[in-house]
Amino acid sequence: MKKLVTVLLVLAMVFGLTACGGGKKHEAVDHGEATIWYTYTKDQEAYLLKAVEDFNASQDKFKITATSQSNSGFATSVYQAVMAGNGPDMIIDYASTAATYVEDNKVIALDEYLSKDLQNSITGQAKEEALSFEDGKMHVFPIVFSGPVLFYNPELINAAGIAVPTNWDEVYEASKAIHDLFVWTTTEGDQLVYHVSKEDPGVDGARHPYGFAVDSPTDVLQSMIMQNGVGIWDNAKKECLFADEKVYAALDWYKKGNQENLFLSNPSLSSYFSDDYNAYNIGMYVGSVAGSPYLKAPWEVAPMPQTAGGKEWTPAWNRGVMVFNYDDEARAQAAAAFIEYFATPEVNAGWCEACVYMTALSSTENNAAYKAFLNTDKARALSALRPESAGSFIAVPAIQYVRDAFKKAMSEAASGISGEQAIKNAIEYVNDQL
Repeated sequence: MKKLVTVLLVLAMVFGLTACGGGKKHEAVDHGEATIWYTYTKDQEAYLLKAVEDFNASQDKFKITATSQSNSGFATSVYQAVMAGNGPDMIIDYASTAATYVEDNKVIALDEYLSKDLQNSITGQAKEEALSFEDGKMHVFPIVFSGPVLFYNPELINAAGIAVPTNWDEVYEASKAIHDLFVWTTTEGDQLVYHVSKEDPGVDGARHPYGFAVDSPTDVLQSMIMQNGVGIWDNAKKECLFADEKVYAALDWYKKGNQENLFLSNPSLSSYFSDDYNAYNIGMYVGSVAGSPYLKAPWEVAPMPQTAGGKEWTPAWNRGVMVFNYDDEARAQAAAAFIEYFATPEVNAGWCEACVYMTALSSTENNAAYKAFLNTDKARALSALRPESAGSFIAVPAIQYVRDAFKKAMSEAASGISGEQAIKNAIEYVNDQL
């Protein structure tokens, strides 16, 4: 009953405020329909579809339709469809994605549609990113926050006799110790059992594990840049700021680890390192908190490694809803009404649990269901996030090229190119794209 009352109050607020929103006046419509495209796992899809169903059943003014899409090439498919005028009304993605649509006026300013109370509920770093667009408007409404953490196999850490690393230098040293171990398997019943020791077991198939891997090289390079106090992008001058000796050294660190076979640069079993981790191919990796449900080998979690003597910093992955602009007020208001509903504490708490994310909304933080979720084993990886030291790229079009350039730079360093040359190539790439 309490949830129903809350939802009804929110819908009353939506219908009362959609016409004027938080700023510019938009004349209220009698009805409207909007679509949301998505690519989600089974549990996430089930929750989203139920939320859409509940929203549609709660009122008769707006209707939302959710459509599953292929994960492969999703961003390109959405972009082409939106530009052709036949795309979705909403997707849930990053602010940097929304930035690619702003110049062409293809995303609406949500601060003109959403209630002030809802806008004010966005937490600090998520709100900062949402307002970092070049025009100063809010083109994405963040609803969840996540980020990378360090997953490590306690069995390998203990066998190597080392402490869990807290900085990148310690990651390298820990990787050497883990690589010195031997791993082999036996079959017990229908179970494959992994064995670890420092001594050569004299067993055919015994191998050395890699020490470390990175699911998102882009975010690791971004972290090392920020931790060293180096800038990334000057939007006024439209120029890169990361040509710096400390950044070269960070990439040379990554190069060294790969050249010595201590780091594994690419997954060998699937698209993510979770499968390599489960197969004891790696002892540690930096990956998303949302990946924890896929870990089968023993695992523990620690915060993102830092730069010794540097500034504490970790990436903030804020995912939010963006609404595309088709110059159709009914579609825009239908989408805005769904955001208001989807962001209610009860619904947002359930979405956080389905995705294994933290909320980006202060209004959800005290919700009983959300607090209960944070105390479950499913949410264990979230304990290693550090929202107070988290940050993100600014939401400007050039960032898509900077992200690509970071990924290329890390790949080049892994292949043996010097950090300085990799950064020169990265800056040249960004300039060429612009």
